[in-house]
Amino acid sequence: MTALTKDRDTRRKDGKIGQGLIAASTKLYGGAMLCFNAAGYLVAGADTAGLIFAGICKAPQDNTSGDAGDLVAEFEKDGMHLMTLGTAITQANVGDQVYIEDDQTVDLAANVTNDIFCGVIAEFVTTTLAYVDITPAVKQTDVASHLSDATGAHAASAISIADGDGHTSVSTVEAALAELYTRVEALE
Repeated sequence: MTALTKDRDTRRKDGKIGQGLIAASTKLYGGAMLCFNAAGYLVAGADTAGLIFAGICKAPQDNTSGDAGDLVAEFEKDGMHLMTLGTAITQANVGDQVYIEDDQTVDLAANVTNDIFCGVIAEFVTTTLAYVDITPAVKQTDVASHLSDATGAHAASAISIADGDGHTSVSTVEAALAELYTRVEALE
């Protein structure tokens, strides 16, 4: 590729709405919690190992007779959503993290098996209803996917530093830490 020589239409999405391919033989309901499965396809939220919370389904999609990727679903990736709790909560639970029980139910960590983080209780409504802020869960998922990828630009050795004060002669964080540890050990 070469540098631009004229204006470019750089498309933008606001990041509040996501899209994903739907898994085979899957029906998604509007308002349901969605997850990505290990293959990267959307499925209904469930307390199932390996799922990663994606967001809240905007409209129903029926891919029950289709192959993986035949249909696309849109989902909300931020905001506070009224959710049902699997066990009773109180006002004291505001600020607590919640995890997926099924595509419409959340619960505290002690009441689920696989701890699929889907948000934080932002507002107590009743003992079984609360507004849940899903934004922290979506952001955590985005960061976790980068941290778990140890290749290329995501590797710790690929992170560079700018040392304007001459404290180190190396250019990566990993190498700088090794250099600093060596200096500290020499002082001991």
